Amino acid sequence: MNNRKNQGYTMIIVMCLMFLFMALALSMLFSSAVLLARAERAAAQKQSRASAVSFAEWMDGELAKEAEGADLISDHIKKRFDEKSWPAFTGDFEHEAEVAILTFTPDISGTSAVEELGELEVKMYWETEDGSTDPEDPQVDLVVTVKAVVREEKFLVTTRYSKKLEQAEGEEEPIWNGAWYVRGRE
Repeated sequence: MNNRKNQGYTMIIVMCLMFLFMALALSMLFSSAVLLARAERAAAQKQSRASAVSFAEWMDGELAKEAEGADLISDHIKKRFDEKSWPAFTGDFEHEAEVAILTFTPDISGTSAVEELGELEVKMYWETEDGSTDPEDPQVDLVVTVKAVVREEKFLVTTRYSKKLEQAEGEEEPIWNGAWYVRGRE
């Protein structure tokens, strides 16, 4: 009879040890899943930052070119200023943002890097420091915000550009040729 009691205690001890090892294995599995999720999130954050910064730098190059070709972003912007069809963003009215902020999504569907770049969105508007709403004002700042979203992680880069003014022959005032230079980046 004593032998049967010992077998019962031994079985209970073995079962307790099995549950302990199973709990340790599950905790290790859980901690590795948490670490993997953190690593994937960090990678997505880095990728969204890299995408936003690299596209903002590409925009720097495009806006620095003089408006001369139909495919240039700076040419489209200059046409909007010349036509006076793009109002300034003053932030005074709620509905003003709908008209004054241009929003577009670059078409990267034909590239193989769609998953690496994530979703890109560009918002641009213009303003002046003195509150002027005249697009001919030489002190116009173009504000461009690039947002990149990679696996639900987003990063924003906001760049301010000023008109690149040049002194033309026979002109008293410097004129704008459609090019922009980087004034600051946030």
